Amino acid sequence: GVDLHIKREDLQPEPLRGAYNMMAKLSQEQLNNGVICSSAGNHAQGVALSAQRLGCHAVIVMPVTTPENKWRSVEKLGATVVLKGDSYDEAQSYAKLLCEEEGLTFIPPFDHPDIIAGQGTVGMEIVRQLQGPLHAIFVPVGGGGLIAGIAAYVKRVCPEVKIIGVEPSDANAMALSLFHGQRVMLEHIGGFADGVAVKVVGKETFPLCQDFVDGIVLVSQDAICASIKDMFEENRNILEPSGALALAGAEAYCKYYGLKGETVVAISSGANMNFDTLRLVTELPDVGRKPEAVLPTFSPKEQGSFKEFAELVSRMNITEFKHIYDSHGKEALVLHSGSDDVGDEPVEAKPVEAGDDGKECEDSCRPCGEGEKPLAWLNARVVTTTGIINLMTAGLGLYVKAHHPSVLGLVVTCWEALPLTMVRVVLVSGLGAALALGVLLMYAGIKMSLQGGPRPARPS
Repeated sequence: GVDLHIKREDLQPEPLRGAYNMMAKLSQEQLNNGVICSSAGNHAQGVALSAQRLGCHAVIVMPVTTPENKWRSVEKLGATVVLKGDSYDEAQSYAKLLCEEEGLTFIPPFDHPDIIAGQGTVGMEIVRQLQGPLHAIFVPVGGGGLIAGIAAYVKRVCPEVKIIGVEPSDANAMALSLFHGQRVMLEHIGGFADGVAVKVVGKETFPLCQDFVDGIVLVSQDAICASIKDMFEENRNILEPSGALALAGAEAYCKYYGLKGETVVAISSGANMNFDTLRLVTELPDVGRKPEAVLPTFSPKEQGSFKEFAELVSRMNITEFKHIYDSHGKEALVLHSGSDDVGDEPVEAKPVEAGDDGKECEDSCRPCGEGEKPLAWLNARVVTTTGIINLMTAGLGLYVKAHHPSVLGLVVTCWEALPLTMVRVVLVSGLGAALALGVLLMYAGIKMSLQGGPRPARPS
């Protein structure tokens, strides 16, 4: 393997390298008038703390999608927070408008020479702290300020060291810009790694990246989640998605090129994790590491089709099973996860093709198309703690929770007994199968146990 070092920028309470470097150079008149910035979180904290230390007022414009824990932490530092726009770019446009109207000084998150130079001190520290040859530094990329500063310094003192940027596959503005040789504006960006979610890279940062950056690695959401899990298991620290970006990229790069015996550094840039994101992160790391494959499928809403589908996939080692009923559509979404931890046969990420009689499964079920796969993650999240089913009214349905030693056996039993609108079964280590069901309100009086005994009868 490789000797992987992590530059722990996430341990800083507020990332102020670039912001403080620029603000410390402002005139007293500019400080008296105040400063303003737009940010999805990390840069905002740096500006707020710098303003506090320099004795000036700061206005921070953040997208309305910013996690509450981030903008609350900015408020605690004494800044005025304004939530505006659905993306960073919309927030930035509003911040620049306020800047002109109120005579404030705009502190950009990445696109200014002083910001770039301040963030470049990360590269200086890496070079000074590491002893011996260094193969590559992996840097998370949003607008490009951090990687531009690091690359500009490191390439001057250690030109043999590779500077590799890492971007989410759904927010890859820098990769596309470098490929086309000019700054590219993205129409849509993913918000999972919100700390690097920008539609266009900076005017100042892009030329530096063209001159000094060796390449860009794109990583999936699953891979980011897997790196968050790795960091937690190794150090008991939870990184935010953008903070784990470089770690995921370093692993993908080293694996792809088969690096052995080299020393590499990955920069963990933040740990502002919120619980809503963490809930999703816990669902995906095994998919990122490949011991589990997620297979979304549509099943027709016809009598017997669900049982037929359950029998078809029963040969797989099912770890999770979800079924969502759509009263307006002709098909139900089925999301089933399979583990490769069953003998010597690895799970294959493809739909079951044939039953025992040779009849093709696609006569009744079909896999999700690429555009339909995001629907697979729009499922209820529940915690199951009891072995007795409890029916609880919730919206237009009832939700049931239980434990059972068999995954598909439990699903088929319930499906034959109840008019279900949603099914979610998860294999829980040491507890068997944890179950969540959605039941039509017309059966609100049902209460039953699924831990043995005869199958419950459908009420009359």
